[in-house]
Amino acid sequence: MKQYLTHYCTCRVPLKKGQYIFGTLTPLVILGIVPMVWGVLAGSFTLLFLGIIMTTSAAGDILVVWNLLRYKSGAKTIVYMDHPTQAGGVIFER
Repeated sequence: MKQYLTHYCTCRVPLKKGQYIFGTLTPLVILGIVPMVWGVLAGSFTLLFLGIIMTTSAAGDILVVWNLLRYKSGAKTIVYMDHPTQAGGVIFER
């Protein structure tokens, strides 16, 4: 998404709720939390700072998961998909 200076990738198959949440939070954990913990344990301010920046950058992902967890539905079947061109997702119910 060049106009927002944002890297964005999508999954083209429908996902279950847990799968969608896992995929959304994985960059936060790998690029943010792990480097922060590693930076503290290794005494590396640079690594700690990088982890803080990446964790802060994942605020949008955290918001997506927060809204997804708050979403209530009485539908029997629900699948979650990334929107193919915009940031965010689409929920299909049946």
